[in-house]
Amino acid sequence: MQLIVNICLLLLLAVIVLQDMKERRISWVLLPLLLGSFLAQGLFLIPVGELLRYTIFNISFILLQLLVLTAYMSIKNKKLVNIINSHLGIGDVLFFITATAAFSPVNFIVFYIIGLLLTLIFFTAFSRFVKNVSKEIPLAGAMAAVMIVLLLVNQWMPKFNFYNDDYLTGWFIH
Repeated sequence: MQLIVNICLLLLLAVIVLQDMKERRISWVLLPLLLGSFLAQGLFLIPVGELLRYTIFNISFILLQLLVLTAYMSIKNKKLVNIINSHLGIGDVLFFITATAAFSPVNFIVFYIIGLLLTLIFFTAFSRFVKNVSKEIPLAGAMAAVMIVLLLVNQWMPKFNFYNDDYLTGWFIH
């Protein structure tokens, strides 16, 4: 059953990558399906209470990031700025909220930071080499691509558990 959930995750994430890269938007129907798949995956690995705590913590982290970004942009522009649809797409924000159910807090923060850095590096380099490229970055699609890589790595490295911080913290500490 866990294999079926992983296949569903890979397919849903691949559709998000393709849609966002091509159309710079994603279908809203994919997000509840993706959330359900992440929750199912989590329930195979950890108790429901732990999954709920992790998800709430991760959502709080995303909301804090959005609040800080809104405050920064508002101070910079000397007026209240709604960052959704001016700096971030609603699909990007909803993708991040959906992904909160996929990781423990430390793993989520590492996924978030590394995913954003890789996206920034890739699309900065891409825009330098390709003329007439859209300034819109398909953030949800790029983060979905990172998630695909992580899911595939997890298949070959079972010790790397999305819901257990020990592997990652042990890797950084040693």
